[in-house]
Amino acid sequence: MINLLRKLFIKDYTNIKNENVRVAHGKLSAFFGIFSNLLLFIIKLLIGIFTINMSIISDSFNNLSDMSSSFVTLIGFHFSKKPADYEHPYGHERIEYIAELLVGIVIIFSGCILIYTSIIRIIDYKIETINPTLEYISIGILIFSIFVKIYQAYFNYKMGKLINSNTLKATAIDSRNDVIATSLALIGVIVVLILYFNDIRLEFSLDSILGIIISIYVVFSGIGILKESINTLIGTNEDFEEIDEILNEIKNTPKVLGIHDVRCHSYGPTKKYLTMDVEINSQLSLIEAHNAIDEIEKNIKNKFNVNLTIHMDPILVDDDETYNLETIINKSLLDYDNKIGYHDLRIINKDNIKILSFDLEIPYDYDKSNEEIIDYIKNVLIKNNLKYELDIEIDKK
Repeated sequence: MINLLRKLFIKDYTNIKNENVRVAHGKLSAFFGIFSNLLLFIIKLLIGIFTINMSIISDSFNNLSDMSSSFVTLIGFHFSKKPADYEHPYGHERIEYIAELLVGIVIIFSGCILIYTSIIRIIDYKIETINPTLEYISIGILIFSIFVKIYQAYFNYKMGKLINSNTLKATAIDSRNDVIATSLALIGVIVVLILYFNDIRLEFSLDSILGIIISIYVVFSGIGILKESINTLIGTNEDFEEIDEILNEIKNTPKVLGIHDVRCHSYGPTKKYLTMDVEINSQLSLIEAHNAIDEIEKNIKNKFNVNLTIHMDPILVDDDETYNLETIINKSLLDYDNKIGYHDLRIINKDNIKILSFDLEIPYDYDKSNEEIIDYIKNVLIKNNLKYELDIEIDKK
């Protein structure tokens, strides 16, 4: 079904690396969400009003919020394909993340309104007459709704994974939550019907209580989506799927001795950026080293569509003094704590002073201060009768 829709409505649908094709997938998912949720909203609202069932009415408005979310998704994908301009040199793909943020806000708002409505109904509850025929219809509609929502979740998850869209993945999570919410409403209707046939009348509004539970679930799912979208907008250390393959490709490139300080970030789902330090033999000429780095950057761009920027680190190879210092520093850090590492070690001669320079890799949540670790390294040098000035940069990892 998904591939059939892709073939019918998306030109060159297999070329998902193309930005226009990717946007077309997002729009297709949004339209599917708009029409399916509108259908569910109308059906559930009508049966909820006829049966005076608050949990069904709550669930219908949950579908209405889902439809609004799909509209936001549609708008987000439409504007995200705008090309780069003077004010936005990295393009507009992050608009999709703003759409995800708005989806979360809509979900939270609708959930809060439904909690309030359900509480009012509990306070003003009156025992009402039950129409078994309408209850049977309600059961049928809710079962139909569950199957639609299961397919919605599957549809959005597959499309989101296909084009690497957090917005569609968030929509899939919301649809999955709706399956649980609608299942609760279904249980409520069945319980009320069973009690009716056993001539038992509840003194409280079961469907309103279930409506509150459903609405709380809706709010928490919205908070989760909101949190993820805010983290993306603030900026996180991206770890996209191809990272290991890219790093292996670079490590296996001739002239590359090592890699460190790898940072991944993005300006949208297809605007991926990598920065890193690449170690090169210092005996290479400047032209040779530059050509090697330039070739790596172009290769990664062509093969993975990732913008790579490399800082070149010249490494002194087959130098006894450097090798001896690396051995001492490596052993001392392993003895101190194997969570701490180092890279880019080199000896700098400046004004008849020898400077030992390297970067220390320390975890973000490490319980000891930078000064304590540096003092430890100074003492190691003293114990080994090594007279160097230290120039240490701290890299958090």
